[in-house]
Amino acid sequence: MNNQKQFQLSVVLLLVVTISIVLSFGGSAKAATSDVLDQEQTSYSGNVWVNSDYPRYQTFTPFYSGQLSKIDICIFDSMSSPGALKVSIYNEEDLSTPLGSVQLASFGSGWTSVDFSSILPYLMRETMYRMVVSTEYGGGAGFGWFTSHNDAYSRGYSAGIESDFTFKTYMIPDYALSPTESQVTINNTSLVANGTSQTTVTIQLKDAQGNNITTGGEAVTIASSVGTVSAVTDHNNGTYTATLTAPTTIGTGSISASVGGSAIPTTASVQFVSGPPSLAKSTVTVNDSSLLADGTSQTTVTVKLKDAQGNDVTTGGATVSISSTLGIIGTVTTHNNGTYTATLTAPSTVGTSILSATVNGNAIAATTSVQFIPKPAQTVVASVASNTPTVGSNNMITLSVKNALGDIDTTFNGIKNVTILGYNQAPNGSFGNVNGEPLTSSSQVVAIGFTNGIATANLKLNAAMTQSIEFSVLGVNTASSNSVTITPVAGSAASMKVTTALKAPTMNGGLFSQQPVVTLYDAYENVSVNDYTKIITVAKKDAGAWTLTGTLTAKANAGIVSFSDLGSVNSPNVSGAQLSFDATGLGQITSSGVTLLPKQLTVSFDATGGSPVGDLTISYDEKINAPTTPTKTGYTFAGWYKDATLTSEWDFAAESVTEDTTLYGKWDANSYTMTFHTNGGTAVAPTLATYGEKATAPTAPTKTGYTFAGWYKDATLTSEWDFAAETVTEDTTLYGKWDANSYTMTFHTNGGTAVAPTLATYGEKATAPTAPTKTGYTFASWYKDATLTNKWDFATETVTEDTTLYGKWDANSYTMTFHTNGGTAVAPILATYGEKATAPTAPTKTGYTFAGWYKDATLTSEWDFAAETVTEDTTLYGKWDANSYTMTFHTNGGTAIAPTSATYGEKATAPTAPTKTGYTFASWYKDATLTNKWDFATETVTEDTTLYGKWAINSYTVTFNTNGGTTVAPVTITYDKKITKPAAPTKVGHTFAGWYKSDTLTTQWDFLIDVVTKDTALYAKWFVNSSSGSDGQSFTPTTRSVPENPKTPSKEPSNPVETPHTEPSKPETEAQDIIFSDVPKTHWAWEMIQDMTRKGIITGYPDKTFRPNDYIKRQHIAIMFARAFELEAIRETVSFKDVLPSHPYYEAITKLYQAGIVDGSNGEFHPDAFLTRAQMAKVLVEALQLTPNGISHFKDVPPTHWSYNYIATLQQEGIALGDDGYFKPNDPLTRAQFVALMYRAMNR
Repeated sequence: MNNQKQFQLSVVLLLVVTISIVLSFGGSAKAATSDVLDQEQTSYSGNVWVNSDYPRYQTFTPFYSGQLSKIDICIFDSMSSPGALKVSIYNEEDLSTPLGSVQLASFGSGWTSVDFSSILPYLMRETMYRMVVSTEYGGGAGFGWFTSHNDAYSRGYSAGIESDFTFKTYMIPDYALSPTESQVTINNTSLVANGTSQTTVTIQLKDAQGNNITTGGEAVTIASSVGTVSAVTDHNNGTYTATLTAPTTIGTGSISASVGGSAIPTTASVQFVSGPPSLAKSTVTVNDSSLLADGTSQTTVTVKLKDAQGNDVTTGGATVSISSTLGIIGTVTTHNNGTYTATLTAPSTVGTSILSATVNGNAIAATTSVQFIPKPAQTVVASVASNTPTVGSNNMITLSVKNALGDIDTTFNGIKNVTILGYNQAPNGSFGNVNGEPLTSSSQVVAIGFTNGIATANLKLNAAMTQSIEFSVLGVNTASSNSVTITPVAGSAASMKVTTALKAPTMNGGLFSQQPVVTLYDAYENVSVNDYTKIITVAKKDAGAWTLTGTLTAKANAGIVSFSDLGSVNSPNVSGAQLSFDATGLGQITSSGVTLLPKQLTVSFDATGGSPVGDLTISYDEKINAPTTPTKTGYTFAGWYKDATLTSEWDFAAESVTEDTTLYGKWDANSYTMTFHTNGGTAVAPTLATYGEKATAPTAPTKTGYTFAGWYKDATLTSEWDFAAETVTEDTTLYGKWDANSYTMTFHTNGGTAVAPTLATYGEKATAPTAPTKTGYTFASWYKDATLTNKWDFATETVTEDTTLYGKWDANSYTMTFHTNGGTAVAPILATYGEKATAPTAPTKTGYTFAGWYKDATLTSEWDFAAETVTEDTTLYGKWDANSYTMTFHTNGGTAIAPTSATYGEKATAPTAPTKTGYTFASWYKDATLTNKWDFATETVTEDTTLYGKWAINSYTVTFNTNGGTTVAPVTITYDKKITKPAAPTKVGHTFAGWYKSDTLTTQWDFLIDVVTKDTALYAKWFVNSSSGSDGQSFTPTTRSVPENPKTPSKEPSNPVETPHTEPSKPETEAQDIIFSDVPKTHWAWEMIQDMTRKGIITGYPDKTFRPNDYIKRQHIAIMFARAFELEAIRETVSFKDVLPSHPYYEAITKLYQAGIVDGSNGEFHPDAFLTRAQMAKVLVEALQLTPNGISHFKDVPPTHWSYNYIATLQQEGIALGDDGYFKPNDPLTRAQFVALMYRAMNR
């Protein structure tokens, strides 16, 4: 018995240690040497396509800091050749550069491990990272990555919506000292800045997982930005301390530290504050050290409390009083920052006040003082003798200084600087003066003597405009009453200027277009606006040949002298005409020069019978240009003359016009030539004739074949010239008329029909007769000779004698026209009468073969090019035979369809529809992408054609026969798809045991693997519940008995998904037979549960249930091992944050921890975490010290699955059985399955 117990203890100890590695239960604060499972998401219900075109990512947050050794992902399947599997790791805060990337050259389905051990990127705990998964190639190559149907992973997310990819990450935890995790703390965060106050600074070193370092020996330094830090003390437990002494100045000290030369990122801070108020260091100050002794002036007195080091006290709460030896002190105000103030009001008497203060009843050493001084002069008032003086004249100014009460300040005496401003500049640039001292451009300071507060001065102003003059007296607070308004008046005229310029008349002898205006100015060039008497006389100034007209004098009006009717009289042009202006006592002035326009004259032209010539307008004494020459029929123009007798000719080059003038035109009669055109007769010489006289007739000409018939005026010989009556008026051509002789034209037809002779006039063209005819020939022409060499041209040749012409013939050519009946065009050809035609190149026609040319449109009589000759224009018609094409049917996985034939242009007959399991045939399509449907009712065949079958996937109904249980609604699903497992039905007195494929309940339906291929009925299986007693003890059903010996158990069924419950706190009493209401003898694990419960390793629940389908938790393992073995404590206990003393398994978990079997992580035990079947396989193989190898035959455990070798080993040892060829490695382990594995492992 002891040997068996020792064997069980050793196996279980190894088992539990292995569990703690697989499940990441935690570890000591020493450096890890192997990797641990850190994060995982193993739930899946579908998959997402992944390749180089569609990379996918999943984020995760490590629990450990350390090196990433590998990542496992669960692959559904791969397609084509995606190449290498690629995985890259990024920090989620920096996606620009990966922390590391690796490739897996080949991979398959299931869990696939990607090894990072060659690069081991360092990851920080509680920091989010991103794994990006892709492949080497894209397109149609890739794989499906299993994903959950919800947010199954709480420490990260994926690119999918409300889903997470399956993965596992393995870390080599870093337990080395970490400056980043280490902490800096300080006992007191506030010290008095007195140079003696102290506090302790503590450095707690931690490893990379945040665990406290418990050993010493590290080189730790501590520094502060303010104050003094002592030497560091090593407490040899990971804690290091130093003493910080305050400085004597207030401020904030930043405490930092380093370990081994590396800075610890965390820091601490301490505030150095002021101490209690010091009577010697505190101060009393005043804003104004001088006030008017007027009974109202005020200033602020400030008491600033300071400590013994001279630092400002920054808090309130002290009792401060302020007093003054003169004046009145108001209430003291505290500003709660060490500052206290009060208001001092001046007395009405002159003197000095001493200001002092106390704090908390004790006098402050410092004092201050204020001088109370008499009131000074307040205002100066200016007055003037005249507000409208003449410019440049003295004007008396009086300045009176008054005190605050408005009385003359008789104490104000002596020479004072007075600033004068506000005066204006006169047009001549001067300003004026004060007491003879010139005023300048901006302001002027002059010295003026005051007696008993009054001063006078003479002020001259030169600008004739309103000016506001201000006076500022040094030593007087000048008010608004110190200015006067003065408007000086312009003086008498001292000069004059033409201010509106003279402009010339717009026409000769008129008034000047702009009359001159003269303005009068005083000595300072102000306009003499008061001058209404000055008279100005105007006169002609220049020596030009013109006379000034109009009123030559004018009187001033407010300094302005205007003229209104001045004009000029002149004949020639005058340049520089100028006026002078004179007035008594003023210097003469002149206007600008202007130009006077000359007088305009008219020249008229008398053409004496010729065409009219217009008049010319010309300026006086200018020359004219000869006008356009006039014309007169039969005459030539001979010049312009000054007189009507035409004796004195006008010289345009030399003579100029000085008066209105008429010129007369002179003419010479023309001589003309008489020319005779004989129209082919002998020549006749031209003759001359004077305009208006009769010509002499010449000797008549002669012409062969003609008789002369007279001279005519026109070439058409219609109007005869009468030499006895008509006169010559121009050059004339006369045309000779002839009467022609007549000749006979005879026609020889050379075998054609006869042509009668005709008559032709000499020299004229003969008219061609109607052409003769001759069968098969076309008449060509008439020839002059029988050899038909010289053709007669009826269009050009004339008859000169009796003539015989000979007919010539050309054999006919006929057109062969080809009607292709829809084929390509064939050009017409020509064929000679009686000859055979050449067959043209055969036309083409889509879908047809050419079958020959026919004489008729009905295609009954074919033309024989080898025998038949052409005798007329002929049309031939093409005949065609339609082509036949093959229709091929691609059924896309359906039953085969034999090809068919179809004639071009006709509709194909639809074949019998193919069939395909799980699908209904939809239609035939023209393209493999199934976008363009073929319409057998309308479309015709034009070529060999392949049609592609389209299929609609079938939908099937899955019904659930609950065999007396509650109703489960039917489900509709498409062919070859998995259905979602429905909620389990209920049945009184029964426990639901799954859905089966037939009513015999022999083959269970696997919702994770089985797919629907037809309408399907599933049948519920039930276990009859045992009745229970009322005394709380074990009981045995009356219909079942317990076998004497356990038998080999059957295979394990699938796990129903049920809510796990809490394991009872105490084991039940061992008995020979323990009956559980939910584990009948027919249960597959009944014998094994009996064995384990007899040994006290596992028990049931108080309600007489075992709950075989509940999942195993960490707390369950703890209680089972605590019951089975006497555990020896090898270390001190530790408190887990999630296992308080009130926890039902607190004692069991504590014992296992003290025995060194289990550990927590990050201060927690995670008692509710589940164990998967794959993890259990690894635990058992390592616990039994088996070599992980062999071959697994489970369908869902491919060689790429991380636990393949472990599961294969257990299968080889007969420990792992599975269900219908499936192991379900990622499913949580149930209580029944745990018992079965333990039973087989311990009894193998």
